[in-house]
Amino acid sequence: MIFFKTLVFFNTVVFFSSCVQFTTKAGAMNIDSKNDTFRRYVYVNPQSKDTSWSYREVRKVEKLIGLKSIQDGFDSLQIRIWIGYSSSEAQLVMLSRQDGVYSARLYHLRFFINEVIHDYDSVKSLVTNIKPKSQWDSVIAKLISFDICSLPDSDEIENYPIIADGRGVIIETSTKKNYRFVRYLDPAIGVKYNIKEAEKVVNILNLLQSEFTIKYLNDHYKEW
Repeated sequence: MIFFKTLVFFNTVVFFSSCVQFTTKAGAMNIDSKNDTFRRYVYVNPQSKDTSWSYREVRKVEKLIGLKSIQDGFDSLQIRIWIGYSSSEAQLVMLSRQDGVYSARLYHLRFFINEVIHDYDSVKSLVTNIKPKSQWDSVIAKLISFDICSLPDSDEIENYPIIADGRGVIIETSTKKNYRFVRYLDPAIGVKYNIKEAEKVVNILNLLQSEFTIKYLNDHYKEW
């Protein structure tokens, strides 16, 4: 029992250390930081000087479903994995740690688009509380091994395949000290190009599916 508690504590410390560290490569920018003690990592296109379309869309969707943004930090940790399928459907897996307690939620999202203004009329969400099959420390250890808190944005990765209209995966991580937003268009295709970061994203999706019994909405994801 003492060993088990020590292992849980060790994995938690390592996990928080990896999520608190702020890493960035040459194309990524730390935008709109609140102060020197809080860092925000969001990829900014060096030509347009703008954030990605995905980043702006997530900000819209969270408002429409009444979800508080985590771009200004979270006490003590929240991870959001957005899984997009089309312009009409998506899923969101939200893992949180607050007051020493872990929890998880699954959102099924349905988008209703106004074709005149080409924007959302509304978003409907079905929310389910979910629990991992394994102990949380086991889930945490696997997330650490997949670098969930330090993955670069796919736009920073040399030779990442150009995908005009692929299914997207967005990973947000937030702590008291930093916020990260990264996106991967069709990571399964990235794996075929031997992109190691895409393989880690696929491993994260596989972990979510196996631990939380998540049924992805599109058969394409069953390959992962």
